[in-house]
Amino acid sequence: MTPLERKIRKQINASGPISVSNFMSTAMANPFHGYYQTRDPFGLTGDFITAPEISQVFGEILGLWCAVTWQKGNKPKELNLVELGPGRGTLMSDIMRSGITVPSFLDAVQIHLVETSDVLCKIQRQVLSNFKVHWHKTLETIPQKPTLIIANEFFDALPDDQYVNTKQGWYERRVDYDEEKNKFFFKPYKKKNSIKIPKQLQNARLGAVFENCPIGQKLADQIGRWICFHGVAAIIIDYGYTALNTLETLQAVKSHRTHNPLLEIGEADLTVHVDFSAISNSLKKGGVKVYGPINQGEFLISLGIKTRIKKLLEGANSKQTESLLEGCRRLTSSSQMGTLFKVIAVLPPNQPAPAGFELQS
Repeated sequence: MTPLERKIRKQINASGPISVSNFMSTAMANPFHGYYQTRDPFGLTGDFITAPEISQVFGEILGLWCAVTWQKGNKPKELNLVELGPGRGTLMSDIMRSGITVPSFLDAVQIHLVETSDVLCKIQRQVLSNFKVHWHKTLETIPQKPTLIIANEFFDALPDDQYVNTKQGWYERRVDYDEEKNKFFFKPYKKKNSIKIPKQLQNARLGAVFENCPIGQKLADQIGRWICFHGVAAIIIDYGYTALNTLETLQAVKSHRTHNPLLEIGEADLTVHVDFSAISNSLKKGGVKVYGPINQGEFLISLGIKTRIKKLLEGANSKQTESLLEGCRRLTSSSQMGTLFKVIAVLPPNQPAPAGFELQS
């Protein structure tokens, strides 16, 4: 039994079943044994690979998008370039490298990383050692000025609450512990819900699951108000859905394989699919204009990823060629990340449509 399994078991024995969001938060962010607090989970030697680790072109394309968006946003002389959950720092490094093509953009940029893991902060310091970087635990400590916020595969790691439709109606889904069988399990919690279930789900099938992410919606609201007041933009890239979903999406990954989320707690990555409709609605509360979501493949292709790959292939050896082509396929193909992953752009209401979203203006 892992340290967090003992902790959660003790908590359940003391006060009863815990919410899924409580379970996720403990498993991922406990200061002593939480998944992200104790390891570098990225890459082939970790548990999963994100887009920046798949291909440098992802970060280069995003870097040029940032520079062009800054130009359209009246080129403020000082710009907060903020990344939420920056992983190893790979994406920010690639963004800054591609930003060299727009020198005035780099002159304006001040890098701010929002990171809660000391392990990852240490790696980020090494990867970004050539740049002046400011670290934060939350958005609140970032200077109040024009800002460009990047959230790549960040919202999926935020803890969700779950509700399940039973014969007696909708109940919160919680995590409990069976002492006899010595295992954790999910169960409907027989108590009146504090959340209003959407009307469209009132006649949903038995066993249907409604997921809600209050932390993500609160953060989206904060981002929307920030961009509306201070200017420039935010971009959110993640996997998720746009129509109302009634399937459970909580999943665990360990060593690049699917894993039971209730086993080896604290030793596997936990994520949920992002409800882009809920995130968009929360963003709009601040008065911003939200573009998308559009598919990641469509977004990258419209910004010229295939042209960039073709250019890199000119000087590539056979091994590099294979890596570049495979990376592009994984990022853009509908059978890989191209369709499941979505992109949202957030801009002040008086700004033109950002690159990649012109058809939505």
